[in-house]
Amino acid sequence: MDARSTSLLIQKIRAIHPVSDSSISLLLGNMKRIQLRKNDWLLREGQVCKEVFYVNQGLVKTYFNKDGKDINLRFTMENNFLTNLRSLRSGEPTDINMRAMEAGEIFSIDKNCLLDLYQTANDIAQFGRSLLELLLAEQEDLNNMFRLQTPAERYRHIEKHHPDILQRVSQTQLASWLGLSRETLSRIRKQRPPVL
Repeated sequence: MDARSTSLLIQKIRAIHPVSDSSISLLLGNMKRIQLRKNDWLLREGQVCKEVFYVNQGLVKTYFNKDGKDINLRFTMENNFLTNLRSLRSGEPTDINMRAMEAGEIFSIDKNCLLDLYQTANDIAQFGRSLLELLLAEQEDLNNMFRLQTPAERYRHIEKHHPDILQRVSQTQLASWLGLSRETLSRIRKQRPPVL
């Protein structure tokens, strides 16, 4: 891991929960580096999720397949954690997929390793709990966006808060995520929002 990547990861960890230098060393020392090519899998339907991932470089999509059609759930870019919480906690096979949309680099830490580290350092245990709470809150925010906003409002929200996604995700993938047809998404993109 280069110095810049290490610095960003440490900042991310400490933004989630204050962690001592010795605990940072334990966390980093137990992370596995994974080089991904475009379309490589992190997790496939039917597997048990046993790791928490951190995207150092690249873009990962989380999706499920319904009647032969991919339904996008999330796009995760650099400097963000991801996992499948349900499978990670229950040990049951997942119904979702995680796949690289770009070549990149991921760091992962095994669930059992993380649980062992909880016994070693209280600040790591606090970090782990805070990370899971953060991932749950992000999922709830996403669910609320889809439940409460119109398709046009969802698009404007992404445009305002996550403009990188619009640059890196194809219109077809974006339409699937927003629950729209490509044609509807094209119309929304052409419309300008009202000036307030």
